[in-house]
Amino acid sequence: MKIIFILTLTAYFSQAEVTFRSFQVQHKKKYSALELTRREQIFNQNLIKIQKNNEKYRKGLVSYQMGINQFSDLTEEEFSSRFKTLPLNNTKLKNVLTQDSNNFNISDLPESIDWREKGIVTEVKDQGLCGACWAFSATGALEGQLALNYKTLIPISEQQLIDCDTKVNVGCDGGYIQEALQFATTNGLTTEENYPYIQARGYCRKWKKNVVRGGGYVNILPYNETDLKLAVGLMGPVSVAIHSGPFQFYQSGIHSGAACTDNVDHGVLVVGYGKNTSSQEEYWLLKNSWGTSWGENGYFKLAMSKNNTGLCGIAKQSCYPINVTNCGYSLVQNVLVLGLVCIKLFF
Repeated sequence: MKIIFILTLTAYFSQAEVTFRSFQVQHKKKYSALELTRREQIFNQNLIKIQKNNEKYRKGLVSYQMGINQFSDLTEEEFSSRFKTLPLNNTKLKNVLTQDSNNFNISDLPESIDWREKGIVTEVKDQGLCGACWAFSATGALEGQLALNYKTLIPISEQQLIDCDTKVNVGCDGGYIQEALQFATTNGLTTEENYPYIQARGYCRKWKKNVVRGGGYVNILPYNETDLKLAVGLMGPVSVAIHSGPFQFYQSGIHSGAACTDNVDHGVLVVGYGKNTSSQEEYWLLKNSWGTSWGENGYFKLAMSKNNTGLCGIAKQSCYPINVTNCGYSLVQNVLVLGLVCIKLFF
């Protein structure tokens, strides 16, 4: 019996070593000789956590699977330190509008919606080692509103926000989504092609031509999933902040919010909602900025709460831009552009 146990243990660690080497190759991980041992130990600990969760999934005890991804060699503390959406401080915000649910006709609310199917969600992006999730969440919401208004999907520059929106936000070290939307209102933003992402804060290139200008933004009543659902279903993609830690190894399924708090630290984009046909569990569909190798091709599902307050802080500080206009320096559909001032003509 002892010999069988030793052989089994040896086989397990041999397989774990092979798995770690494959992880290194796939995610282009390079370590110093000293760091290699530590990273392999962390990876093996995380692998056990993943395997335990997936065993529960196979037994029907949890509704989501975990998997190996680019974060599998990080501790929970290291992972959390990478994402720096700042907690909302209303004293820093001016002229804040709050969504009035009385302005919506709830009978118009679709039972489910996926804004990707409407062609207003750009491809999943990857923030890499820069903690600028706040910028990716903001541009995602702006891209959606621009596409809704002008039937043109244009990837907007996060780098411009990182470099130039520095009055309150601090680039790769964190920021407020609302401040980013306010910057887009005051200054406008250019395309990702004009101002590409470099995973670091650089010099602000103010001469770049802007193609989009916000017209302000609306905050959604905190801890109210009903109002969040109205906004997502009737207005378009919505910027939210969540507690990111429990999603480190998420691969697929509906995350239950296990181990979540409302201490939000990561900005993402709600692009829809729906209901699982088998379990009848309602969920949010969210776009992340961790690349397509994470989650469901860069997306994830989070269960709606039973008490309407939202899981993982999703309904704590949600918002969306309004009156988004195209500043393309040309006559674009029904927009007359004069210099940097956009005047939308309604026909």
